[in-house]
Amino acid sequence: MFNLLDRKASDVDYLYRSRLRGEPPGGVEDIHLHPVEPRSARLTLARTF
Repeated sequence: MFNLLDRKASDVDYLYRSRLRGEPPGGVEDIHLHPVEPRSARLTLARTF
């Protein structure tokens, strides 16, 4: 259930030029982002004999 509230958030935003098929030869400057990672927690149980 990631992004349950449909948040538009990112950890990092980058502005750089990229070029996909059908785009101009010089490329297109756009914002590329790394989405926010969900918070998590771990619990470890260990038992020795």
